[in-house]
Amino acid sequence: TNGAFNPAIFPLVKYWGFFNNSNQVIDSTFIKDSLLPIVNFDSIYINQSSESNWIINKSNINSELDFNAIAQGYSVDVVAGYLQNNGIENYKVEIGGEVAVRGVNSAGDLWRIGIERPVDSSFTGQYGFQKIISLDNKSLATSGSYRKYKIINGKRFSHTIDPLTGFPINNNLLSVTVISDFAIDADALSTSLMVMGKDSAIKFIDQTKDLKIKAYFIYDSLGSFREWSNF
Repeated sequence: TNGAFNPAIFPLVKYWGFFNNSNQVIDSTFIKDSLLPIVNFDSIYINQSSESNWIINKSNINSELDFNAIAQGYSVDVVAGYLQNNGIENYKVEIGGEVAVRGVNSAGDLWRIGIERPVDSSFTGQYGFQKIISLDNKSLATSGSYRKYKIINGKRFSHTIDPLTGFPINNNLLSVTVISDFAIDADALSTSLMVMGKDSAIKFIDQTKDLKIKAYFIYDSLGSFREWSNF
């Protein structure tokens, strides 16, 4: 993803206060000079010390990992795998909005997943759905910039941080949904495409046709919701 997905982002997450909900003064120079150099996933590597022991090494002691962007998708895959290995032919697993389905629902139809309209709400589906997607033995994940955010000095900042700039994303994408074979992949890709922004995300999908990324975007255009999809 050319750095859009970076598990070494935790120092930035802490600095912006999304982890501890602090409201400190944001210093762009400190972000550039002190934080971005340690947000480097390539500086973290694994060595095998024995047949059963692995050691995680990092070239900078201040580097920290955050796998929140794939944790829920991975958890969905674990549960789905357990059900499948125990002969369950029809199921839907959902954890925090990430979904995996197999077979059909109780009515004998494909599982249908609602994609919320990107508006502030505490209740799922309160303002209806922007789109309903039927899933056939697939996984789905949605990332959005409209619900998880914080206010700093009267300005709203999304919880999704761009690892390349060190700042929360600021583009017209409101919601990105990805369909994939595994929820962990859909989870990672939906976050990455949100970071890229609409035009760069579409270009990335076009340039990586071998990944067969199926995506659905909701974006803002002059105050109105617009949609883009390649399926």
